[in-house]
Amino acid sequence: MQQNSGLPGHISTQPSSPSHPKPFLTNEAIVMSSLLSGMGPYSLNNFCCVIDVLTGLIIDGHVCNLHCHICAQTGAFIRRETPHRYERWRQEHIATGECAVNFEGLSGMMEVKVAEVLWGRSVEDHKLRYATMVSDGDSKAHTNLKVQPYGLDETIDKEDCTHHVGKRLGAALRNLVSDCSKKRITLGGREDVTASLLR
Repeated sequence: MQQNSGLPGHISTQPSSPSHPKPFLTNEAIVMSSLLSGMGPYSLNNFCCVIDVLTGLIIDGHVCNLHCHICAQTGAFIRRETPHRYERWRQEHIATGECAVNFEGLSGMMEVKVAEVLWGRSVEDHKLRYATMVSDGDSKAHTNLKVQPYGLDETIDKEDCTHHVGKRLGAALRNLVSDCSKKRITLGGREDVTASLLR
């Protein structure tokens, strides 16, 4: 049985039977925001968080690291001065949990890995299902989100941010005006549609 809380994007799932209780879950519409350190493919860290569309509150976050400062400084010194001790030091460094590296792969796939982590723990940690993702048109996280934490029948919808939709629409209209002006075709009725009008 489903009941709407009165707010779009918030659909609560009540237990189907008192004798077989189920977790109280809410379908949430969220924005996934990503912050990179460095430029695109050269980024060593990626922090992503999921934000509630209606309240603007940060629900959860996760960091993917390709770089560990201790490894880069202390590890490099040990490897240079006493190479025979380096491998043992490295194993102890990882075993103690001090190493910040928690991802192996290309920088561009860190956002995808973070999405898998955040979606995978949304029910257990927050009693939420991120049913709708608001993002830009070429979201790698949504395209490559292979985990299905809510079951095979539960799909994760993607909606485009109005800002990105407006940018693409504006670019398409400006290209149309440019092509028509080259062909000496005038667009518009009482007022011509020009590139300056679309800025």
